[in-house]
Amino acid sequence: MIAIILSSPLRNYECEELDGFCYFWIINNQILIFLSLVLFCSCKKAEVVSYTTTKLIAHRGNGSIASGLGQSEENTLTACEKGFSLTNGVEIDVQRSNDYVVYMFHDISIDACQDHDIKSIPASTSDIIEKQFKCMGKQPNLFRSLLEQNSILSENKDIFVDVKSIAGFSTVLKMPTPQHYLNLMAQDLFALLDGYPYQPSINIESENGVLLNAFEKHHPKVNTWLASYGDFEKAIKRASKENYTGISIKDGDYITATQIENAHNLGIKVCVWVVNDQARFDQLKEMKADYVQTDNLYLEN
Repeated sequence: MIAIILSSPLRNYECEELDGFCYFWIINNQILIFLSLVLFCSCKKAEVVSYTTTKLIAHRGNGSIASGLGQSEENTLTACEKGFSLTNGVEIDVQRSNDYVVYMFHDISIDACQDHDIKSIPASTSDIIEKQFKCMGKQPNLFRSLLEQNSILSENKDIFVDVKSIAGFSTVLKMPTPQHYLNLMAQDLFALLDGYPYQPSINIESENGVLLNAFEKHHPKVNTWLASYGDFEKAIKRASKENYTGISIKDGDYITATQIENAHNLGIKVCVWVVNDQARFDQLKEMKADYVQTDNLYLEN
């Protein structure tokens, strides 16, 4: 038996805490090594999620225009005001301009308007974006404005921030790698969230682990959610390994009460999107999903 003290985490291990000790089984060249760690250990035991209720989150502020439920706007301050008034919080999509401005906007590309054709927000600067939106008869909405409004109104409801990983798409965005865009986005969001009084109500959603890990390191009060389009088990395994707050997963019949319970036992919360049917919402509530994103703000919770 070897007694040691660790100052940094071990990788590729299974860990169990017994009688004040942490026991690790480390596979190294198919040789099993047993270590008893005294005093300190880098094994972090996840706290089981204590489910209280299923919170309803307004998708894109007050529901998506494409849902067919009558919405005329999305990802705007007005949309978020309605969402906050009827649900437990809002989900918004964010993109950054080429001069560090974070906009609330979903679509990857933007149609031309007369002589204005910016192609996309990430490929443009804010002055050109303003002109394009003015031509379209719209007002671009800033994430900064939402945070400022919430600070003034003491609005401490959840905000899910879906960070679009768009650099790999045809946005005429000239950057060394797709990750470069997300690294810049992380820095912009850090600056916006510094001093925001309700950081524990901010929930960053992304498929990109580097972005989420940056928030884990530099903004630990903010919640991190791994976005998934259907592989529940894989998402849970990855979220648990990286100590994320939870997974944000597309709705489907692959979601079961057992899987949600397993996630909770690993300390992982579950957010399901997008659910507009009352019966389905009731099912997910019975399964103890922590959050449900919806376009239908009048679901009975």
